[in-house]
Parts: sequence; C-alpha cells; structure tokens
Amino acid sequence: MRIILYSNTCSDKMYNELNKIKKRDLLNPSQKYFGLLVKGLLQNKNINELIQVTSMPVAQVNCEKKLFKKIKEKITDKHTILYPGFVNFTAIKNILVMINSFILSFKILKDKNKRKDTYIICDPLVYDVALSGLLISRLLKIRAIGILTDIPKYMATIEKKESTNFFKIKNCIKRKLIDLIISGFDGYVFLTEYMNSICNIKNKPYIIIEGLVEAHNIEKNDLLSKREKTKKVVVYAGGLHKKFGIESLIKSAIYLAEKNIEIHLYGEGEYVEKLMQRGELPKNVKYYGLVSLETIIQKETEADLLINPRPSNEEYTKYSFPSKTIEYMSTGTPVLTTKLAGIPKDYYPFLNFIDIETPEGIANAIISILSKPETYLEKQGNDAKKFVIDKKNNIVQGSKLYDLLRKL
Repeated sequence: MRIILYSNTCSDKMYNELNKIKKRDLLNPSQKYFGLLVKGLLQNKNINELIQVTSMPVAQVNCEKKLFKKIKEKITDKHTILYPGFVNFTAIKNILVMINSFILSFKILKDKNKRKDTYIICDPLVYDVALSGLLISRLLKIRAIGILTDIPKYMATIEKKESTNFFKIKNCIKRKLIDLIISGFDGYVFLTEYMNSICNIKNKPYIIIEGLVEAHNIEKNDLLSKREKTKKVVVYAGGLHKKFGIESLIKSAIYLAEKNIEIHLYGEGEYVEKLMQRGELPKNVKYYGLVSLETIIQKETEADLLINPRPSNEEYTKYSFPSKTIEYMSTGTPVLTTKLAGIPKDYYPFLNFIDIETPEGIANAIISILSKPETYLEKQGNDAKKFVIDKKNNIVQGSKLYDLLRKL
C-alpha cells in the first residue's frame, strides 16, 4: 500500500526549525495527533511508502520570513515529506500552496501502475493542501479519506473574534470551503461518534480515533523526589480561554489556598493574559505560558493532579475529544475532568469527574481526590497509563486506519 497524507504536519526537525523563526509558537495540536498516526502507520509492514504533502504551519501574523522554497525531506526509504513553496502573505500563501501541492501531486502519481494501491488521506482543516488532495483523488479515481479533528462551525465559537471585515469574510469563506471538502471523501476518521451524525451525511465508512499515545520514557517515581513536597500541585495544560472553564478553575484557587494547593497553568489564551496585566491572578495560581511538549510532559508527570475544567454543557463538546485527556493519562498522574460528551465510556473507570462545575465544586473535587492515600492515587494513575498505552497507542490506532482503507 502507498499512502499520501495532506496536512500541516512536519517532521520533528522541521517543526523545531519553524518555531525558531516564528514570532511566537502558536499551539498546533494536530502536529502531535498526525505525527503519532504517521509513526503508527509506518510500523505496518503492508505499507510500502508514505508521502506527506505538508503546508508549513506558518502565517504572516507569526513569521516575518516571506519566501519559502519547495523542500523535500527524505526521512527513511519509505517515508518522504514534501513542502510546497509559497510567499508568506495572507491568502496568497494558501492559493500558492494549493496550486503547488496540486502540481506536486501529479508528479507523485504520474506512474499509473502505482495508483492501483494508493490511498489519499487529508486533514480538511488544512484546506489548501486538502483541496488539492481531494481534487487529485477525484481526477485520478483514487480513494480518499478525511481525518476530522474539529468541526468548522464549532471552531468559530472558540477562536478569537475577527477584528476586521476582511478577516470576517476570509474566515467565512474558509469555513464554507472546509465544509465542501469534508463532503467529498470516501471514508472518515472522527474523534467522536457525534461527529459522524453531522459530517457523514452520505453514510460512508468511518472509524473513531479519538487520540493516540506513545510510551514515554519518563517514570513518575524518578521525578517525585525532584519537586518539593511541601505543597500539592494541580496542572492544567492547553488553551487558556474563558470558554474552556479557565475562569472557574482560577476562581477555585481561593478555596484551595488554605490547603496549600497550587494551580499551575501552561498554554496561552486571552483570559489569563488579561488577569496577568491587571494583577488579578491569585497567589496560588502560577502561569508559565507556552513551553515545549517535552517540558509539558515532565511537569504533568511531576504534578499531583491534572485537570480539565471544560464545561460539559457546551454543544461543541460532543464533537471534540480533548487531546489533553489522553496526554494526561499517559503520564501516570491522576486526572480530574468534567464529564464531556465526547469522552468514550471505556475511559470512565480511569478518570475522576467534577460533579458540580462551579469554582467551589471544582475546589471540592480537587480536595477530595488529593486527600486520598498516595498508594490509591499511584495505582489509579498507573492503571490509566496502562490503559492508553495498551489500547490507544499509535500502532493500534494506525492498524484501525489501515483496515478502514482496505475496506474502501
């Protein structure tokens, strides 16, 4: 089998190089999701070649470099990444990536014999390369699937508000184009069952891959002694937006101060930044901003508890699986979360849930969990880690995707 993947997923080397030239590193959760999926697919002996056509994850707002030439990265004998060239100006970049990725695709597929066992996979949210991939699949009669990690109309509810009419129009066109691309595939990979009901109107074959994990080399017991034990630390890592429940989490800190419990925040978002500017962040809430994934994993592993306070009554939670849930569980640290509709029931035995989603309710849940014996918490964390590493690792999930392709 030969697979061509259209996304904005880079090699680790390229991703780090791009971060060096960006004004700031914008969060890109799909880098980890698709990166792990690629590694899982490459472990399959029936896959002879995997080519990625990647739209570089840079934009005019976060990178001053203007000219990006076409690049070919030969990762292994059966794994190649192609980066179409472009000029880094708003909208112009997307048009050039669209055209250049289309040309690259024709070169890849010029040999008719190789088309017989070729499959195309697209991330529809990266619409410039995804559109090229979908058009090529239709023109050359190659089967194609879309991997959907979010839904455009719900993405709009958590993105920053557009400041000008130009960006409002641009984003409106972008969302409509993504919806059009989504409708054109032969099969789908979704994060939740709910996504299938609104995205797969033609009842095409689909599977659920809510997340993936790779075993970490960090052992929790080796790290516990490195942090002072005079206080308990609760860690949140992700988008620091009011809509994600961050306001309630921060307000819960006043009920935790006397218990010597701190909340540590990692990520970025307008809500915390405003509190910092006004000096309104409680003393037992520490904000560390954006850090590397390696640092995040280490801090999550060192923590006493990991939390996700995202409100469960929001409609969009049906159509998303927070990537932090599976990341949290893989560290061996106990996890506290709201009971989100998008979390599959097989995760429930390994999670702690917030029953009352108010600041006081969140604080009471934190205090209740951290008052349990260390042996209980350690066992719960290790059980959760074993579950995701055994059942949700990238090789298992990659095999599910391979089986879907074979059925098309």
